[in-house]
Amino acid sequence: MKSTNYSVKGVFFAAFTATARRQLPGALIAAAVSAIVSVIYALFYCTGYYGYDNDISYGVKMWGSAVLFIAAVYSAISVGVMFNAYFSRRACDYHFAMPFKRSHLYHANFLFGLTAIALLIAVSVAVFSATAGIISAANPEGKVTYIILTAEVLKPLLTLLASLLAGYSACTMCAAVSGKWLQYAVLVFICIFSVPVLLIGIASRINSIWGVMVSLFDFASITPVGVAAMLLKEPADGMCIFMSVVALAECLGMYFAGLLSFKRRKAEIAESGQGGSLIKYLLMALFVASGFLYFGASENLLVTIVTGVITAFVCAALFSAVQVRRKKVFTKKTGVLFGAVTGICLVLTVGIYFSNSSSYVKYVPEADEVESVTITEYDGYDSYNSVSLDYIMQILNGSTAEARRATLTEPQNIQTVVDFHTLAVSDKVIRNTSANGAENVNDLLPAGSENDVPQATTAAVSDPSAADGVTVNEEDYFIGDRIDCSLAYKLKNGRTVYRSYAIKSPDYDLWHQFLAAFKNKEAVMQEDAFAVDINDVLYVETTVYQIVTGEEATSVADQSYVLPAAEWEQIRDVLAEDRTKEEDDVFYYGSATGAVLTVCCINPELPEEQKAQLRAMTPKEKYDYVSLAGSDMLSDPKKFPVYPEVGYSVYITVQDENAMHLLQSPETRDSAILTLDLT
Repeated sequence: MKSTNYSVKGVFFAAFTATARRQLPGALIAAAVSAIVSVIYALFYCTGYYGYDNDISYGVKMWGSAVLFIAAVYSAISVGVMFNAYFSRRACDYHFAMPFKRSHLYHANFLFGLTAIALLIAVSVAVFSATAGIISAANPEGKVTYIILTAEVLKPLLTLLASLLAGYSACTMCAAVSGKWLQYAVLVFICIFSVPVLLIGIASRINSIWGVMVSLFDFASITPVGVAAMLLKEPADGMCIFMSVVALAECLGMYFAGLLSFKRRKAEIAESGQGGSLIKYLLMALFVASGFLYFGASENLLVTIVTGVITAFVCAALFSAVQVRRKKVFTKKTGVLFGAVTGICLVLTVGIYFSNSSSYVKYVPEADEVESVTITEYDGYDSYNSVSLDYIMQILNGSTAEARRATLTEPQNIQTVVDFHTLAVSDKVIRNTSANGAENVNDLLPAGSENDVPQATTAAVSDPSAADGVTVNEEDYFIGDRIDCSLAYKLKNGRTVYRSYAIKSPDYDLWHQFLAAFKNKEAVMQEDAFAVDINDVLYVETTVYQIVTGEEATSVADQSYVLPAAEWEQIRDVLAEDRTKEEDDVFYYGSATGAVLTVCCINPELPEEQKAQLRAMTPKEKYDYVSLAGSDMLSDPKKFPVYPEVGYSVYITVQDENAMHLLQSPETRDSAILTLDLT
């Protein structure tokens, strides 16, 4: 057979054209599917409930995520289709005999895939925009101007796009070394999913050290799957930039790895899948290690090791069956690889177990050595103490978020934190805790140490009669709740000591000692509403309740008025003192039995010119300006791109006697900008 002659200049274009002719129908189908999805999302978010306030930023994010998901599915399938010719021996011989360099074939396939993804996204954007425009023009009350917060939308979508490119490059690399469809599918699965499982397994091992908590979300965020999970937490801009840079670097790295492998690929690999390559061995190592670490750490070292070795062997056997189809599970090379990877995992596991017997677990700084300490409470450390399957459930259910934080510098407050920390590392608390991963310490505690609980030195101990300084759970509002927290000590010698804990002891409750760290004026003044600069407070919406007695005492709204910012300064200082005297459950959960305030402040995202304009207004002008902000944003979104006000709720209970007296005083009521009608 006489091959077609191509000039050197046109050889790549010819290879790309040949690929495009074969793959264009599939690309058009994917674009059509994304167009239909775009129409559905536009109809859903631009009309009805979700379009009532004209802000469709959330809808655009959901639509963009759906489009990128379609692109991801298309990428995985299309790469297999593009390299399908190299999964057949005859077709592989034919293509390698063509007057194209292997690099031209690889580049042509890769570039067409990128072109198809770009086409899919462009069609989706055009269809969504056109549909939204039609809905806006068809509105019987007049044309609607939709608001899209550009930064809020682009940040997650661009990060997802970077992770999509990394996933696409991973698929191309796997296809370059595969000899059949099943092998390609398995390698893609390992590359995309086993890496985050491996990272989560390592993190869960590390988290078994008492005092260490590594965020599984952060740890897995260097993988495409981890990026998608991390975005559910709405990470900071810096984290999004980091994830995007890492994803693009992975994209380039896997692109060149696939190119080198494809250049060295032997035709005999087709159909059989036999033939070793560095990428295959690396993926096998990842698969085996992820299998060993999948189930996390049991409280028994022997159980952990046996379970890990068995699951690692199963993964190795599955990999070998798909890749080689031999009766023997291992070749000489894969046997050595299995042994090496399993050995490394064993060393990691054993090392983590015995690290709990070190001074790291027990170390607590002396209060006079500490310059400041930051104590942070989280709403649940589930995403810190999970095996891989639990991590998937956390992705579906939501992730850990910061609940409250305080940085303390006053000596008595530092001592309170040190006292709590001393109790948290006591043998009795460690032994009795039921937090996942923490039980590993139990095997390593000295046999006679279970009663070794240090005596706390300050009022951090809520029950002075408790001989060991730990509150015994009997009738307690916090029974069963877990304390999830981190402590960051800044020492006077320049060192920083960081510890994280998930404490849940059925016999000993540290909640009262823990809350004591927040029940002081220094900590209260760092809460959202209290920490705002008084110059940035616009006004305070106030509703005072009256206790109505009957069969059950209830609170009903009695008066509602708007106070100027100057009044908040006085109320804030009085309330901060009252908060330190509240009962623990009232302080922690909050209660509006007395009053509820909404401290309305200048939005930090406003342009500086607009901030200065607001600060110069009178109290009444500030209130009127914010009241008209919604209509101003609709009429001129370029001039008013951001809502000018953010509000922080403050709950006042009947226990806050001084604050309630101040709110109900004639002087406070007379200073109101206006009184609101409650009828």
